Amino acid sequence: MDEIKMHALLSNPNALVLSSIENFLAENEIRYCFYLGGSEIFFTGCAKESAGIRSVAFSEEMDKFLLTLCVYDPSIVKKMVRLTWEHLEGNDVGLPVSLFQHLVTNKLA
Repeated sequence: MDEIKMHALLSNPNALVLSSIENFLAENEIRYCFYLGGSEIFFTGCAKESAGIRSVAFSEEMDKFLLTLCVYDPSIVKKMVRLTWEHLEGNDVGLPVSLFQHLVTNKLA
């Protein structure tokens, strides 16, 4: 993420919107699209399940992005995993959403 987008995020985290989560089964990849300050930011991940434990392996770039967001919500990674799995199960997660409002007010919080 470039410095301008990072500044926009840090100055107004509520401006961050998760607009889509797409599952590409053939590539075993999940693609996330965020809007921030009029720009789109894309990241990837991979859903995993083993012995009933569900997780998401986020790309290195998304890990760094989520680490930055921990300042505003220390459980952001856990919540993104839950949001991802809710979406993959076909549940309506209300996209697009203001990420922090959604994570605080939705049942995923």
